[in-house]
Amino acid sequence: MKAALITCSRMPQLHPDDELMAPILKELAIDTVAVDWAGEMPEDVDAIWLRTPWDYHRQLPRFLEWLENTGDLPMWNSREVVRWNSHKRYVGELYAADLPVVPTRIYEPENLLDENELVAWLNGQPVVVKPAVSAGSYKTSRYDRWNDEARRHARELHAEEAVMIQPYYANIEKHGERSLIFLDGSYSHAVRRHLPLVEGPEVDYLMQPVEASQAELEAAEKILKHLPFPDLLYARVDLIPNPEGHPVLLELELIEPQLFLREHPEGAPLLARAFARRMAQLQRSVKPI
Repeated sequence: MKAALITCSRMPQLHPDDELMAPILKELAIDTVAVDWAGEMPEDVDAIWLRTPWDYHRQLPRFLEWLENTGDLPMWNSREVVRWNSHKRYVGELYAADLPVVPTRIYEPENLLDENELVAWLNGQPVVVKPAVSAGSYKTSRYDRWNDEARRHARELHAEEAVMIQPYYANIEKHGERSLIFLDGSYSHAVRRHLPLVEGPEVDYLMQPVEASQAELEAAEKILKHLPFPDLLYARVDLIPNPEGHPVLLELELIEPQLFLREHPEGAPLLARAFARRMAQLQRSVKPI
């Protein structure tokens, strides 16, 4: 069997994390091929694994059209998951469900950007303004308060797309953003992420492995259990501390997250075997796990 590991034009080859998994999958009778989602899909692939289509947020309608045009090929995570997770209105939905989430306002272009309500809601706190369809720190800025610059940024975004507004919690600069990685439904490992609003969006070093606290694990598991998706192959739960020190969700990455397998090599065989089990359900020629 063959799986297409989906990449993008700016990074068409396999990510180093995926290079760890490819030989393991080969041993399990699964060939892999890197496929730029904007290019041609090989005719001989049996399934699709979204790995590094890291430019989809800049052309979401085209990406969602591609998603549908891949036909009946099995995909992980599923198309339903991708559609839900591709727009950060999900953050607002999870916050509205009283889950541990950074307070969030999403303003769609067709809705009023109520600045008076925003000023009262933020209550003088620092603020982050960003598109509701984004990745990394794309079009994302932090402001000391809701000032003229924040207002101008939000209005410019809102004129063309949905805008997402959140308070900025400064204690992230000491504690860091923690990414908790779940593979095949179970917690695997965690890293302390770099801070794109402090260090810039691009870094070339490995992240720092950390032990997730019990509070972080409980917050992540509570959020994942709330989702209507029972069979996630992978998930990354990005948490930061709120002013009281409690972990809250910043983002939930279910499409193409970096899973930091180089920082935790034990995760590569675990994830490869989980993928192979799913492939085995398609065709029993895969070696027993």
